Amino acid sequence: MVLAMAETVVLLLGEIDLSVGAVALTGGVIAFKLVQQPGPAWPWWAAMLAALACCGLIGALQGTLVARLKIPSFVVTLGGFLLFSGILVVVLGGANGTVSVSSSAPNQRVIYDMVQGLIVPVAGWVALAVVVGAVGTVLWLRAAARRRQGLVAPPAGLTAIRIALVALVGVAVVMICTVNRGTPLVTVQGVPWVIPIVLVVLGVWTLLLRRRQPHRHPHLGLRVVLGDRRPRRHTARFLFLRSVQHQYVRPRSARPVLGGRLRHRRRQPLRRPG
Repeated sequence: MVLAMAETVVLLLGEIDLSVGAVALTGGVIAFKLVQQPGPAWPWWAAMLAALACCGLIGALQGTLVARLKIPSFVVTLGGFLLFSGILVVVLGGANGTVSVSSSAPNQRVIYDMVQGLIVPVAGWVALAVVVGAVGTVLWLRAAARRRQGLVAPPAGLTAIRIALVALVGVAVVMICTVNRGTPLVTVQGVPWVIPIVLVVLGVWTLLLRRRQPHRHPHLGLRVVLGDRRPRRHTARFLFLRSVQHQYVRPRSARPVLGGRLRHRRRQPLRRPG
Protein backbone atom coordinates (compact mmCIF):
# COMPACT_ATOMS: atom_id res chain seq x y z
CA MET A 1 0.00 0.00 0.00
CA VAL A 2 2.80 2.41 0.88
CA LEU A 3 4.62 1.56 -2.36
CA ALA A 4 1.38 2.08 -4.30
CA MET A 5 0.98 5.58 -2.82
CA ALA A 6 4.51 6.48 -3.88
CA GLU A 7 4.04 4.99 -7.35
CA THR A 8 0.83 6.97 -7.90
CA VAL A 9 2.69 10.29 -7.92
CA VAL A 10 5.19 8.94 -10.45
CA LEU A 11 2.40 7.75 -12.73
CA LEU A 12 0.61 11.10 -12.48
CA LEU A 13 3.78 12.75 -13.81
CA GLY A 14 3.72 10.46 -16.83
CA GLU A 15 6.71 8.40 -15.66
CA ILE A 16 7.16 4.90 -14.28
CA ASP A 17 9.31 3.29 -11.60
CA LEU A 18 10.07 -0.39 -12.10
CA SER A 19 12.62 -0.54 -9.28
CA VAL A 20 10.32 0.41 -6.40
CA GLY A 21 10.04 -3.17 -5.13
CA ALA A 22 13.77 -3.87 -5.31
CA VAL A 23 14.63 -0.56 -3.61
CA ALA A 24 12.11 -1.18 -0.82
CA LEU A 25 13.50 -4.67 -0.28
CA THR A 26 17.00 -3.22 -0.17
CA GLY A 27 15.95 -0.82 2.59
CA GLY A 28 14.39 -3.66 4.57
CA VAL A 29 17.51 -5.80 4.29
CA ILE A 30 19.68 -2.88 5.42
CA ALA A 31 17.52 -2.33 8.50
CA PHE A 32 17.46 -6.04 9.34
CA LYS A 33 21.23 -6.40 8.93
CA LEU A 34 22.04 -3.39 11.12
CA VAL A 35 20.09 -4.69 14.15
CA GLN A 36 21.59 -8.17 14.09
CA GLN A 37 23.20 -9.45 17.28
CA PRO A 38 26.03 -10.39 17.19
CA GLY A 39 26.80 -7.86 14.51
CA PRO A 40 26.39 -4.10 14.16
CA ALA A 41 23.67 -4.12 16.86
CA TRP A 42 22.40 -0.68 15.91
CA PRO A 43 19.34 0.73 17.70
CA TRP A 44 16.17 0.03 15.77
CA TRP A 45 15.47 3.71 15.10
CA ALA A 46 19.00 4.31 13.77
CA ALA A 47 18.71 1.26 11.52
CA MET A 48 15.40 2.51 10.12
CA LEU A 49 16.81 6.00 9.50
CA ALA A 50 19.81 4.50 7.70
CA ALA A 51 17.52 2.36 5.53
CA LEU A 52 15.34 5.37 4.65
CA ALA A 53 18.43 7.45 3.86
CA CYS A 54 19.78 4.76 1.51
CA CYS A 55 16.45 4.44 -0.27
CA GLY A 56 16.22 8.22 -0.59
CA LEU A 57 19.73 8.37 -2.03
CA ILE A 58 18.87 5.69 -4.59
CA GLY A 59 15.71 7.57 -5.57
CA ALA A 60 17.62 10.84 -5.88
CA LEU A 61 20.22 9.20 -8.12
CA GLN A 62 17.61 7.70 -10.43
CA GLY A 63 15.60 10.91 -10.47
CA THR A 64 18.70 12.89 -11.44
CA LEU A 65 19.35 10.57 -14.37
CA VAL A 66 15.79 11.06 -15.57
CA ALA A 67 15.41 14.80 -14.93
CA ARG A 68 18.90 16.06 -15.79
CA LEU A 69 20.27 13.62 -18.34
CA LYS A 70 16.84 13.05 -19.95
CA ILE A 71 17.18 9.27 -19.84
CA PRO A 72 13.74 7.59 -20.03
CA SER A 73 12.49 6.51 -16.64
CA PHE A 74 11.67 3.07 -18.02
CA VAL A 75 15.33 2.47 -18.86
CA VAL A 76 16.69 3.95 -15.62
CA THR A 77 14.36 2.11 -13.27
CA LEU A 78 14.63 -1.16 -15.17
CA GLY A 79 18.40 -0.97 -14.83
CA GLY A 80 17.98 -0.09 -11.14
CA PHE A 81 15.71 -3.09 -10.65
CA LEU A 82 18.27 -5.47 -12.16
CA LEU A 83 21.16 -3.83 -10.27
CA PHE A 84 19.61 -3.90 -6.79
CA SER A 85 18.13 -7.35 -7.30
CA GLY A 86 21.63 -8.61 -8.03
CA ILE A 87 23.02 -6.82 -4.98
CA LEU A 88 20.38 -8.47 -2.79
CA VAL A 89 21.25 -11.90 -4.17
CA VAL A 90 24.90 -11.33 -3.23
CA VAL A 91 24.12 -9.91 0.23
CA LEU A 92 21.62 -12.65 1.16
CA GLY A 93 23.86 -15.42 -0.14
CA GLY A 94 21.68 -16.61 -2.97
CA ALA A 95 18.33 -16.14 -4.68
CA ASN A 96 16.59 -18.01 -1.84
CA GLY A 97 18.48 -16.24 0.94
CA THR A 98 16.62 -14.86 3.93
CA VAL A 99 17.21 -12.53 6.84
CA SER A 100 15.37 -12.66 10.14
CA VAL A 101 15.02 -10.83 13.43
CA SER A 102 14.27 -12.25 16.86
CA SER A 103 11.16 -11.21 18.73
CA SER A 104 12.87 -11.96 22.04
CA ALA A 105 15.57 -9.28 21.61
CA PRO A 106 14.24 -5.89 22.79
CA ASN A 107 16.11 -4.01 20.07
CA GLN A 108 14.72 -6.21 17.30
CA ARG A 109 11.21 -6.49 18.75
CA VAL A 110 10.05 -3.19 17.26
CA ILE A 111 11.02 -4.12 13.71
CA TYR A 112 9.51 -7.57 14.19
CA ASP A 113 6.22 -6.03 15.32
CA MET A 114 6.14 -3.73 12.28
CA VAL A 115 6.31 -6.77 10.02
CA GLN A 116 4.46 -9.50 11.89
CA GLY A 117 3.30 -7.97 15.16
CA LEU A 118 -0.33 -7.82 16.26
CA ILE A 119 -2.26 -5.38 18.42
CA VAL A 120 -4.19 -6.88 21.32
CA PRO A 121 -7.94 -7.06 20.47
CA VAL A 122 -8.93 -4.79 23.38
CA ALA A 123 -6.37 -2.18 22.32
CA GLY A 124 -7.63 -2.51 18.75
CA TRP A 125 -11.18 -1.60 19.76
CA VAL A 126 -9.96 1.32 21.85
CA ALA A 127 -7.82 2.60 18.96
CA LEU A 128 -10.81 2.28 16.61
CA ALA A 129 -12.98 4.39 18.92
CA VAL A 130 -10.29 7.07 19.09
CA VAL A 131 -9.80 7.13 15.31
CA VAL A 132 -13.52 7.27 14.54
CA GLY A 133 -14.01 10.03 17.10
CA ALA A 134 -11.12 12.07 15.66
CA VAL A 135 -12.22 11.62 12.05
CA GLY A 136 -15.84 12.39 12.87
CA THR A 137 -14.88 15.53 14.77
CA VAL A 138 -12.71 16.80 11.91
CA LEU A 139 -15.38 16.15 9.27
CA TRP A 140 -18.15 17.75 11.33
CA LEU A 141 -16.17 20.84 12.33
CA ARG A 142 -14.90 21.38 8.78
CA ALA A 143 -18.41 21.25 7.33
CA ALA A 144 -19.74 23.54 10.08
CA ALA A 145 -16.96 26.06 9.47
CA ARG A 146 -17.72 26.18 5.74
CA ARG A 147 -21.41 26.74 6.45
CA ARG A 148 -20.62 29.61 8.85
CA GLN A 149 -18.46 31.27 6.19
CA GLY A 150 -21.17 30.96 3.56
CA LEU A 151 -19.22 28.46 1.47
CA VAL A 152 -20.52 25.34 -0.21
CA ALA A 153 -20.69 22.56 2.36
CA PRO A 154 -22.32 19.12 2.46
CA PRO A 155 -25.54 18.81 4.47
CA ALA A 156 -25.31 17.68 8.05
CA GLY A 157 -27.02 14.40 7.16
CA LEU A 158 -24.39 13.60 4.52
CA THR A 159 -21.60 14.34 6.98
CA ALA A 160 -23.22 12.00 9.51
CA ILE A 161 -23.46 9.28 6.84
CA ARG A 162 -19.74 9.65 6.09
CA ILE A 163 -18.87 9.30 9.76
CA ALA A 164 -21.09 6.23 10.04
CA LEU A 165 -19.42 4.65 7.00
CA VAL A 166 -15.98 5.21 8.53
CA ALA A 167 -17.18 3.59 11.74
CA LEU A 168 -18.70 0.61 9.91
CA VAL A 169 -15.54 -0.02 7.87
CA GLY A 170 -13.41 0.21 11.01
CA VAL A 171 -15.66 -2.17 12.94
CA ALA A 172 -15.60 -4.68 10.07
CA VAL A 173 -11.79 -4.60 9.88
CA VAL A 174 -11.32 -5.01 13.63
CA MET A 175 -13.87 -7.84 13.80
CA ILE A 176 -12.12 -9.72 11.00
CA CYS A 177 -8.72 -9.22 12.61
CA THR A 178 -9.88 -10.34 16.08
CA VAL A 179 -10.93 -13.75 14.73
CA ASN A 180 -8.39 -16.46 15.53
CA ARG A 181 -6.43 -16.99 12.30
CA GLY A 182 -4.03 -19.52 13.80
CA THR A 183 -4.28 -23.08 15.01
CA PRO A 184 -5.55 -24.53 18.27
CA LEU A 185 -1.94 -24.57 19.49
CA VAL A 186 -0.94 -21.08 18.26
CA THR A 187 -3.43 -18.23 18.61
CA VAL A 188 -3.22 -15.40 16.07
CA GLN A 189 -5.61 -12.62 17.01
CA GLY A 190 -5.46 -8.86 16.68
CA VAL A 191 -5.00 -6.07 14.18
CA PRO A 192 -1.61 -6.18 12.42
CA TRP A 193 0.62 -3.21 13.15
CA VAL A 194 1.04 -2.64 9.43
CA ILE A 195 -2.58 -1.40 9.15
CA PRO A 196 -2.22 1.65 11.45
CA ILE A 197 1.21 2.38 9.94
CA VAL A 198 -0.28 2.50 6.44
CA LEU A 199 -3.16 4.67 7.66
CA VAL A 200 -0.75 7.15 9.27
CA VAL A 201 1.35 7.37 6.10
CA LEU A 202 -1.80 7.80 4.02
CA GLY A 203 -3.08 10.59 6.27
CA VAL A 204 0.22 12.48 6.22
CA TRP A 205 0.51 12.08 2.44
CA THR A 206 -3.04 13.33 1.91
CA LEU A 207 -2.42 16.33 4.16
CA LEU A 208 0.73 17.28 2.28
CA LEU A 209 -0.95 17.00 -1.12
CA ARG A 210 -3.90 19.12 -0.01
CA ARG A 211 -1.66 21.86 1.33
CA ARG A 212 0.33 21.97 -1.93
CA GLN A 213 -1.52 24.65 -3.90
CA PRO A 214 -0.89 25.27 -7.60
CA HIS A 215 0.81 28.52 -8.56
CA ARG A 216 -0.61 31.13 -10.90
CA HIS A 217 1.68 33.44 -12.82
CA PRO A 218 0.48 37.04 -12.32
CA HIS A 219 0.93 38.06 -15.98
CA LEU A 220 0.18 34.92 -17.96
CA GLY A 221 -2.48 33.45 -15.70
CA LEU A 222 -1.05 29.96 -16.07
CA ARG A 223 -1.79 27.28 -13.50
CA VAL A 224 1.48 25.49 -12.82
CA VAL A 225 1.60 22.53 -10.45
CA LEU A 226 4.50 20.78 -8.70
CA GLY A 227 6.66 23.87 -8.45
CA ASP A 228 7.21 24.48 -12.18
CA ARG A 229 6.79 28.23 -12.54
CA ARG A 230 8.21 28.64 -16.02
CA PRO A 231 5.63 29.96 -18.50
CA ARG A 232 5.01 28.02 -21.67
CA ARG A 233 5.18 30.22 -24.75
CA HIS A 234 2.86 28.05 -26.83
CA THR A 235 0.28 28.14 -24.03
CA ALA A 236 0.57 31.87 -23.57
CA ARG A 237 -0.20 32.49 -27.23
CA PHE A 238 -3.74 31.29 -26.73
CA LEU A 239 -4.25 33.51 -23.69
CA PHE A 240 -3.69 36.79 -25.55
CA LEU A 241 -5.43 38.28 -28.52
CA ARG A 242 -3.94 37.60 -31.90
CA SER A 243 -3.44 41.29 -32.46
CA VAL A 244 -1.03 41.51 -29.53
CA GLN A 245 2.49 40.21 -29.68
CA HIS A 246 4.00 39.24 -26.36
CA GLN A 247 7.64 38.81 -25.60
CA TYR A 248 9.20 37.62 -22.40
CA VAL A 249 12.20 39.72 -21.41
CA ARG A 250 14.61 38.42 -18.78
CA PRO A 251 16.71 41.03 -16.98
CA ARG A 252 20.37 40.29 -16.45
CA SER A 253 20.30 40.15 -12.64
CA ALA A 254 16.85 38.76 -12.00
CA ARG A 255 15.30 35.40 -11.47
CA PRO A 256 13.41 33.88 -14.39
CA VAL A 257 9.66 34.53 -14.45
CA LEU A 258 9.55 36.29 -11.07
CA GLY A 259 11.86 39.08 -12.20
CA GLY A 260 10.76 39.15 -15.82
CA ARG A 261 8.22 41.39 -17.48
CA LEU A 262 6.05 41.23 -20.52
CA ARG A 263 6.11 43.75 -23.32
CA HIS A 264 3.05 44.16 -25.47
CA ARG A 265 3.44 45.48 -28.97
CA ARG A 266 0.58 45.84 -31.36
CA ARG A 267 1.07 44.39 -34.79
CA GLN A 268 1.54 47.08 -37.42
CA PRO A 269 -0.83 46.84 -40.39
CA LEU A 270 0.70 45.95 -43.73
CA ARG A 271 1.06 48.79 -46.21
CA ARG A 272 1.42 48.48 -49.90
CA PRO A 273 4.48 50.20 -51.39
CA GLY A 274 3.83 53.45 -53.22
